[in-house]
Amino acid sequence: MRKLILAATGLVCLTGVSYFIGTAVGEGGRAAEDVPTKIGLIDTAYIFSNYEKLKVLQQGLKDEQQEMAADLQKKSQALRALAEEARQFKEGEPEYAAREQKYTSMASQFEAAKKTAQRKIQRSEAQMLQSVYLEMQDMVTKVANSKNYGYTIVLRFSRDEFSADPQRLGEGLSRQVVFSREADDISEIVLNLLNKQYAKSQPASAAPSGAPPTTAGDTKEPARKTPSTVKQAGGTKPGTQK
Repeated sequence: MRKLILAATGLVCLTGVSYFIGTAVGEGGRAAEDVPTKIGLIDTAYIFSNYEKLKVLQQGLKDEQQEMAADLQKKSQALRALAEEARQFKEGEPEYAAREQKYTSMASQFEAAKKTAQRKIQRSEAQMLQSVYLEMQDMVTKVANSKNYGYTIVLRFSRDEFSADPQRLGEGLSRQVVFSREADDISEIVLNLLNKQYAKSQPASAAPSGAPPTTAGDTKEPARKTPSTVKQAGGTKPGTQK
């Protein structure tokens, strides 16, 4: 699971920091440059870890991997059986040569099937992450452009506490966000809206057990959070410079 989340966050940003820039146009049709810059924050790793739709898609991909692995296991067992059968004969005998030729052909097919399966899983995973990322980006744009928020930029950051673990220290030191207000973290809002949107798209019997109920009000503009605390780099929810 952690590898998948790391892959997802890698997809979000090639340089270590990603951001969403919302189109900021005032009621009077002012250009984006005339709108004061306002920065919001989002923890993409948190979204990917808790989005119900992604959990379902991940399980489907896992099931597909298991089916492919079972098929490859059968092919591998057949190869071993054929190799064992060939040992019953001496090299140079027609029976040995026939089995050796068959083994070579089967081994080639096995390697081709393994590579094909790996490429298929990689493509499926990439398509899955791209789809979820675009959904998240769309929801971030809606929240950022809402009257309650009006963010012109949304930066990617991490909610994780700063760690002194040598294996994670470099990650913490390279964070672009060292100070922020908790009120500017829209991760929870975006996640809740995504989960409600997903639950609403599913039949009642198929909705995730932990998903919040959906109502007509779910499509309303997200409510503005009230600033309550200020977080710094070593806090529970580090954020961006304001």
